[in-house]
Amino acid sequence: MRLKSLFFTTVLALSLAFQSCEINDTGFDAFVKSFDETNLPINIDSAFLSSLNTEDKEYLILETELLELSQIDQLSEKHGELPMYEVNLLSKVTLGKSNQGLIYVVRLNPKIPFDVKMKKVLLGIYDEDGKLIDSKEIGGFEYHFGNDKMTYSTLTSDLTLSMIYSDKKTDVSSGGSEVTESKESYKINLEGKFIKL
Repeated sequence: MRLKSLFFTTVLALSLAFQSCEINDTGFDAFVKSFDETNLPINIDSAFLSSLNTEDKEYLILETELLELSQIDQLSEKHGELPMYEVNLLSKVTLGKSNQGLIYVVRLNPKIPFDVKMKKVLLGIYDEDGKLIDSKEIGGFEYHFGNDKMTYSTLTSDLTLSMIYSDKKTDVSSGGSEVTESKESYKINLEGKFIKL
């Protein structure tokens, strides 16, 4: 099954998914405490992305009390009776005095025979009341017919986010390949927003 413009629509949809997180004021602290703590710096490298393939993590169907996604066409889309996406709530990270980061992994439903393999790692930033401030894809991979996209990042203790985007194109007839890379840097400011440097 081919998903048209999967990379773009997934990132857009996941950003909207964070905005649809509804955690009431009294429940946010308890919700955050249920996560393991990840300390800075955070390295989303090839070893981390490989672990997403091998570790038996618990993924949830997106129609849950945690994520209200009925208004998000891409993430609520189904293939027959099966939802297309699942989410793993991975860990929390403290970002400054009052902002809380939550790290999520989203994947395509493995029960559906896609011709694309994809997982995305997102960092959502919330205030102390559980309201989303900002979110960004900080890692992931997408493999599709000789076109492999990888996203790596490092988030340091001064809240600087360094991103590396790798795009590997393989000629299936000759076996030759070409890799291009690009880089971006961001700073998480005091308000909890990603600011491009």
